[in-house]
Amino acid sequence: MKHFFEETRSLKSLLEKEKVLLMMDYDGTVVPIAKTPAQAVLSGTSRKLFEKAARSPSLRFAFISGRSLSEIKKMAAIKGIFYAGNHGLEIEGPGIGFVHKKAKALSGELRTLFEKLSKSLCDHKGVLVEDKSLSISVHFRLADPSCEKILISKIRDAVNKKTFRLSSGKKVIEIRPKQNWNKGNAVKVLMRRFKGYYPVYLGDDRTDEDAFSVLKKKGLSIFVGQPKKTLATYYLKDHREVRSLVKMIVQRNEK
Repeated sequence: MKHFFEETRSLKSLLEKEKVLLMMDYDGTVVPIAKTPAQAVLSGTSRKLFEKAARSPSLRFAFISGRSLSEIKKMAAIKGIFYAGNHGLEIEGPGIGFVHKKAKALSGELRTLFEKLSKSLCDHKGVLVEDKSLSISVHFRLADPSCEKILISKIRDAVNKKTFRLSSGKKVIEIRPKQNWNKGNAVKVLMRRFKGYYPVYLGDDRTDEDAFSVLKKKGLSIFVGQPKKTLATYYLKDHREVRSLVKMIVQRNEK
């Protein structure tokens, strides 16, 4: 996998595109991974840049996150762009209002599971159980590392495997409806809406691999972080380089 800014052909290819559909994860991509979700605050510099991107006439901009739709909208707080929450189970933006029906139908069962996990894991200091309406996240970044196996075992025992699926991220376990729907599906929805736009996706975690897969031979996929086995074509080192890329795209649109 090549570093994006060391590959001049990719820059040239991007610069030649008249219209760009820019899609990005939030945590670990445009902000560093924080100890708690609430601490992952967008910097003033990034916010100004993204607001400028949102106003660009030949650029369409979206955040595709594992956070709930309401939470990612609150954290980013940029008007006029597209947001996909809960790994694409809910999408909102100008002219779009989508919620996965089958996932929504399971929201009551998820709430019951959230209450059950909150009680069973309350003895473990540093564990945060997050209710995201259409999914649940169990964060254990602040927990004692020696307890991780016990935590994961308790979560697995509590989850109905016929209805929900588990996936792991960076010190987090995600519990989602067992539907064939993910960030890749959200990318497809936006690509269909903006035909003729060159799709670009940036992400840093396992759940972003579904989006990278969709863009294979169709657009530009960029992993954010240390190079590893991934379906992405290029990588950027961190959120600062992500900002540099967005700045480059915005400047191209100003010409």
